[in-house]
Amino acid sequence: MLLKYRKIKFPLFISLCCLALNVSADSIEWQLCDADVGVDSNYDCSTFKVPLDHKNSASVGENAYIGLELIRFKATDQDNKKGTIFLNPGGPGGSGFDFLRSVGPYLFTDRVREKYDLVGFDPRGIGRSEQLRCFASQEEVQIVQSIPAFPKNDEEVAIHQLVDEGISELCMLRASDIIDYMSTADVARDLDLMRKAVGDEKLHYAGYSYGTYLGVVYANLFPENVGSMILDAVVDPIAWSRGRGNQAEYLPFSSRIKSAKGADASLQEFFRTCEEGGPEQCAIAGDAEARFNRLMDSLYDSPIQLVVNDEVIVIDYAAAVSFTTSTLYNPFDWPLLAQVIADFDAFTNPELAAQNYLIMMEALEGAADKNTLDTSEGAPVDQPGLGFSGVACADSDNPAWYESWAFAAFYDELRFGLLAPSWTWISSICHSWPGSQQSRYQGKFKTRTATPVLVVNTLFDPATPYHGAKRVNRLLKGSRLITVNGWGHGSLGNSQCLDQAEEAYLLHGVLPRKGTVCDQDITPFGASLPLSSYTSDVPGIVKPRKTKAQRTALREARRKALREMRKKRK
Repeated sequence: MLLKYRKIKFPLFISLCCLALNVSADSIEWQLCDADVGVDSNYDCSTFKVPLDHKNSASVGENAYIGLELIRFKATDQDNKKGTIFLNPGGPGGSGFDFLRSVGPYLFTDRVREKYDLVGFDPRGIGRSEQLRCFASQEEVQIVQSIPAFPKNDEEVAIHQLVDEGISELCMLRASDIIDYMSTADVARDLDLMRKAVGDEKLHYAGYSYGTYLGVVYANLFPENVGSMILDAVVDPIAWSRGRGNQAEYLPFSSRIKSAKGADASLQEFFRTCEEGGPEQCAIAGDAEARFNRLMDSLYDSPIQLVVNDEVIVIDYAAAVSFTTSTLYNPFDWPLLAQVIADFDAFTNPELAAQNYLIMMEALEGAADKNTLDTSEGAPVDQPGLGFSGVACADSDNPAWYESWAFAAFYDELRFGLLAPSWTWISSICHSWPGSQQSRYQGKFKTRTATPVLVVNTLFDPATPYHGAKRVNRLLKGSRLITVNGWGHGSLGNSQCLDQAEEAYLLHGVLPRKGTVCDQDITPFGASLPLSSYTSDVPGIVKPRKTKAQRTALREARRKALREMRKKRK
């Protein structure tokens, strides 16, 4: 009987296809996609060559250039086409190729798809493009994936550190030169070459989640080349890269971006909307928060182990936290999350609970990794998480001591609740990562672009909190912010109001009025929208301010943790 550990990972796609390779960066030669890509005639594909090292682009030789895999969803009115919109779905590590392959016919409105080609690409080091490869066997991958998503105690911290250092050593020994050229600035320069190759005077771009950081970096490197640019689910670029003051000495970037704060606020909204929907809509209504906390307390000490369809399902505390965090991304999944909590909490029907859990896991894994791993003999070995590490560690300043992650996780959990460590620990491998940071963007993030940028964020985004959008709105002069009155990570397909605003922007260059708020069309559990439940102004406080006693307790806990960390350093 095979024991499978289900882990939620950042998007990473590895299925390969053989496409025509451009020998020049002057144009893109589109051809029919290979049959295994599984798309119709509305799509075509290509491989585009870019310099490995943009600072030495005149170099020649076998390894001087790398290939990027591209897919295009063609504008329906080619004779009157306005240009090309390039897409990045986030991660970092997400496949723009697979993103567009899956959702091309549904992105934007019919009128936008009539006038624009849509192009998705796998960034350097990721997926079908020249990929960062460190694992040589599935056994190595399984060892890495068998540890908890984050450690709960000193013993698990030590194991986590050993695994991080082991992965870094494998990458140092096996990775190609791509590991030193995976920064977001490298990808931004690739984007500008692709813009030229499709014949557009300005770059038209839509970036989601981490893809917003790519957009901000591009805007600062090439402000005069910015055309229509939509940034949805916005990362705070200063927090991502270097932090403020001396933050990077003791807080990793995964703590600085405050995803944990967004996750906690979203969890509180899950409880609120559940209670408002009542037992007919939500399986844990009546005492939703208490039942959730009771289940988590139980899992902390005693994992649940069940057998479903000859598969052993082990659900421990870390898996439950990661599962909850991921489910908060999509408010349409919240009713099933409530049902899973109810089933496991009551444990009256554990088999049904496990089946519901598996349904959710399959949906979440399918969204993040649609092309399931091929474990047949001769198939390429999966490289989970390396795309994220290669980009994020190249981009960001992080503490010099591994203990800083334990401190940050402790501090974040005090401030933002039990979901926090699942965010804090995602960057711990940056402590030992062997890749170079020589090509990263280190300038200011404040600029004025040739075309104003459209910034979008939901009020309750569990991964990229609303404050990131406000900051980018201030940094990019002339940009305009649309607040989506709702929940979830990103706003794709959730608001007709937003769709219409984006159409006006992309087709006519019309910006929405300042302070525009678009309601989400459907609410979880049939509950009220956030701005009808909170009296604060946009962009106001979405949670009550902590009391003086709570703030004092947090300061004391932080001082104590810092003292302990300094002792360990000595």
